[in-house]
Amino acid sequence: MRVQSLSVSLVLAATLGAQAGPPQLILQVAKFRNLDQVQKGGEVEISVTVPTQPLTYRQRAPRSFQSSAVVDLDILKADGTAAWHETVTLKPPVLSDTTIALKNPLSFLKRVTLPDGSYTLRGRIRDQYKSANGETTVAQPLVVAAPTAPAFSDLVFLAKPAAKASAESVFNRGATC
Repeated sequence: MRVQSLSVSLVLAATLGAQAGPPQLILQVAKFRNLDQVQKGGEVEISVTVPTQPLTYRQRAPRSFQSSAVVDLDILKADGTAAWHETVTLKPPVLSDTTIALKNPLSFLKRVTLPDGSYTLRGRIRDQYKSANGETTVAQPLVVAAPTAPAFSDLVFLAKPAAKASAESVFNRGATC
């Protein structure tokens, strides 16, 4: 019995040790044309996803746990100066159990308008409840340029085809004036 409980303890310690790595940060970027005809450039949609398994969960009350992460997002110009900055605190809902099955990833979405040029998107995540090894930085290049040919973002899709309505409405007054 003692050997079995010792082996279960070792398995639990190994799984908890595997989860104790630094927090992860997934950055995804989508570029769109700018609808403003006066300002040259484009719109950049930044999607940030943070898996919550590596985050440290702190007990808030009996049988309730919560984690927290701070994400710093920067868009840097080619010369290294900041073009845009935002700090977001992500807190998932309070859990009554911290099993892996219940920990859903957190997401954040932001759309930013930038002039034409070369940029670097940099994201840094910090685990609020873990000071040692609780920080990760991710950077990726970003080029914003006005498209010379029609692009997919120039297309507009309708949810359903336009059709005449049989009843009168504010938009369709029928044949009477």
